[in-house]
Amino acid sequence: LGVVIGICPFAVAAGDAKAMIDAAERAQLEAAAPDGSGVVVVEASVDEGAQGAVVEAIRVALDKSSFRVVFQPIVSLHGEEEEQFQALLRLPTDGERVYAASELVPAAEGAGLIVEVDRWMLDSCLGTIAAHLRDGRNLRLFVSQSARSVRDPGLVEWMRAALESHRVPASHMSLEMRMLDAAEALPEYAAFAMAMKELGVGLTLSGLEAGAQGTAMLLNLPVDYVKLAPRYTSDADENLRSELRELVKLCHDSGRRVIAPRVEEARVAASLWASGIDLIQGNFVQQATRETNYDFQTSSG
Repeated sequence: LGVVIGICPFAVAAGDAKAMIDAAERAQLEAAAPDGSGVVVVEASVDEGAQGAVVEAIRVALDKSSFRVVFQPIVSLHGEEEEQFQALLRLPTDGERVYAASELVPAAEGAGLIVEVDRWMLDSCLGTIAAHLRDGRNLRLFVSQSARSVRDPGLVEWMRAALESHRVPASHMSLEMRMLDAAEALPEYAAFAMAMKELGVGLTLSGLEAGAQGTAMLLNLPVDYVKLAPRYTSDADENLRSELRELVKLCHDSGRRVIAPRVEEARVAASLWASGIDLIQGNFVQQATRETNYDFQTSSG
């Protein structure tokens, strides 16, 4: 038996009760992590000023369905012509400012809104897939999910109903989970993954790194794709390239396809191809846009 303690202090104006519970729960999860000390203090962000403006913009966007989704192609290095994109959340404001997911997600998590945001994103993406299917185009979208959504007991049934409502085959969607999140709550992530696989929904594990933790994730989570940690797509020394080749082999031996994100240069893409990477994503391929009109045939030729 052991004891884990997660502490999260709050200012008087820390926000609503759900946000406080979410923050305290994150502290407990960090304390219980395999590499944790058993005691952790997490500083809760105060919902004021700039952060408060983002939260208010999110509330309005949920009410008016005014988020925007942009798409970045995920392209094969080995000739396949599948149309598949990463779906990315954006929120335009009344001015010229557009909030990116990197700003929206932390704010939504802190305000207890992330599950609603994630479901809005899923519903929008299912609508996009359905529209493409009606036009005779097969499309797969990769959609990130927060730790809170993965651990939400209602998501599986919600997803089942949404797939039926949009009349979309489940395999056209791949839900993306972060490795670090999964490591903190592996039993819950494994149960979620099995439930989604029973629906036929694809799964992607992002942020994968070599080591015991990464290997444990591959053994316990029935994912179809893995997305590498960004450090593998930077200029790397020979030791890191060797580590990458071994990691790719481990993924391939277990039947997973490997995606390299944030690829910015041709020479990096060439190095990744030599390492056995299956697919790449990043501005070298194409910046994220509102359209899904990338020419996969030309890129695979």
